[in-house]
Amino acid sequence: MSNSSVIDGDLYSSMSESEEEDVENSFFEGGESSSSVHDSQYFDDIIGEHVYKPDVPVQLIPFKGLIFKSLKLAIKMYSEYAEIGGFDVRPSTQSRFDNKIIKKKHVICNRGGKQKKKSCDTFFDELHIHPLEERSDLKKARQMSYSEKEFIVHASTLKIGPTMAHKLWSSLRGGYQFVKPKVADYKNLRRDINRVIGYKDAQMIVNTMNDRRAHYPNYSFEFNYQDDVLDCMFWVDEMEKAYYAEFGDVISFDATFRTNKYRMVFVPFTAIDHHKKSVTVGSGLLSNESIESYSWLLKAFLKTHGKEPTLVLTDQDAAIKQAVENVFRNSKHRLYDLFTNTNFRKRFSKLFWDINMKPDVFEVKWGLLMKEFNLEDTR
Repeated sequence: MSNSSVIDGDLYSSMSESEEEDVENSFFEGGESSSSVHDSQYFDDIIGEHVYKPDVPVQLIPFKGLIFKSLKLAIKMYSEYAEIGGFDVRPSTQSRFDNKIIKKKHVICNRGGKQKKKSCDTFFDELHIHPLEERSDLKKARQMSYSEKEFIVHASTLKIGPTMAHKLWSSLRGGYQFVKPKVADYKNLRRDINRVIGYKDAQMIVNTMNDRRAHYPNYSFEFNYQDDVLDCMFWVDEMEKAYYAEFGDVISFDATFRTNKYRMVFVPFTAIDHHKKSVTVGSGLLSNESIESYSWLLKAFLKTHGKEPTLVLTDQDAAIKQAVENVFRNSKHRLYDLFTNTNFRKRFSKLFWDINMKPDVFEVKWGLLMKEFNLEDTR
């Protein structure tokens, strides 16, 4: 190649004139090739006198003949150019070879309208018919934090509209200058939330959890889907991880109830702290109570916490029993039907959490407890 130039580690380079024609014919066939030469009369016909050109360093301006390792990198380059230039971009039309490989793809200004002349050469057009914006006013810079989205949702439940929510948030932050999203962004988010119905609710849940994982330290979230339908999910926050690290020797879990709207089973994981109070160390939702679903849930639990519990207490569900044996290979599994007996539960808790007891004394008291409730021969 002649006149080769390397940018960002050989990301793209310039080509000779013959190579340009080959690429242009193969990837931009029938489309618009180059705008290195602008016809002033043509632009006058379309946009009149008001023309705006981005003020961008010349080395960052795209030019005809660039080669990229992937379409994603090409779009990334143009998006970065647009951010510096003061406008947002969006993907537009594209065509494919045999409906598979992308042949041609357009990325245009977010305010771009319908092309008025098909003969126009618009491979790359620097001019705009609208004023350019400061980088702080672009859509990329106006992205909302998770806490801000959460505030808008909570405000809507209190019948507070997006405009008033924007005023309140600006007041809490110390002024409008400290809030990047505009009122229109608040309205758009409220609109999108109101549009979510039916099966899309599941996607909203997944998006919310992923957003929380991205913004909250040490938050874990796993999910699985079958045929584009949410099948299983598991989540743990930072406090629940701390509880498990301290009190995770003995845990219990079972399917407590099935949600009415989605018919999914809620499965909390519970431990006992040093105050003999129940603490949650994880939560899950399952679309069915199969061995596969419970096995996936326990694998997600193990992946998150990194260690198995010493003792697992469950009910007599056959699927749970098999899943525990498949995943928690080093844990002891016991049924907690006896824990419906209030007297036994109190005696067991007192005995188990008396950590100052000597091993021989503990063994004697354990034997007495087993004998009192006729459990000597019970696994």
